[in-house]
Amino acid sequence: MHTRCKISSIDIHITHRCNFTCDSCAHFANHKFTGEVTFDNFREWVDLWKDKLDPDNIGILGGEPFLNPRVDEYCEYARKSFPNSRIELVTNAFILKDISETLIKNDIVLAVSVHHNNPEYKKTLAKNKKIIESWGVKVEYWNSFLRWQKVYKGYGEDIEPYEDNDPESSWNHCPTGQNCFQLHEGKMWKCAPLAFLPMMNEKYKLSEKWNRYLEYVPLSSDCTTEELQNFINRGAESYCSMCPSKPQYFMKDMPYGK
Repeated sequence: MHTRCKISSIDIHITHRCNFTCDSCAHFANHKFTGEVTFDNFREWVDLWKDKLDPDNIGILGGEPFLNPRVDEYCEYARKSFPNSRIELVTNAFILKDISETLIKNDIVLAVSVHHNNPEYKKTLAKNKKIIESWGVKVEYWNSFLRWQKVYKGYGEDIEPYEDNDPESSWNHCPTGQNCFQLHEGKMWKCAPLAFLPMMNEKYKLSEKWNRYLEYVPLSSDCTTEELQNFINRGAESYCSMCPSKPQYFMKDMPYGK
């Protein structure tokens, strides 16, 4: 019988594509990546960890998860693998596919991340709210725009880390890493920026300022229980310096139409 380690939350991408282009997206989804995480890869990643972890919460997201045509299958497998966890399908709700039967059957919450308070944006979202509410699923609306933070400077090949050299403060103000461990490529990552930074480097060949952060080594599934527990309990570390030591809140531009 395996002993599973308690963990607050795991996020799992099922696509890197997004219909939004939000400034300073912590998942770099504003950089127009293409491609899905295949269902076979998703299943393989989950299988590597399902007997090791006892997550309070699992987020299925991207990118925009409704851009993955098999989104319902990922939801079903997540529930099969983690029967006691709260599971959220995180979406901006501007693209919808009626998978209400799957969500209800598997007790999965549709978590709508509200990205702006512009009247035009709210008008479009209101139409989709009516559709969602007709499904009869569990739904939550997160006003993400109220605390949107910068996690890097610039865009594309010109992005730069903050490097305030106060990793403890960066950790204490972290918008993603405090409780959003990433399961990516079969390994556990401290946070989204570290998990998806290699994708950015592959696409843009980033400046040498990022080298120290690209050296981050995620946790492999062959780890010991002690190594896993240490990973979960680890707070601030040098890699946290890539993000600002003080929150850089801002109202981003309209996230679509670019």
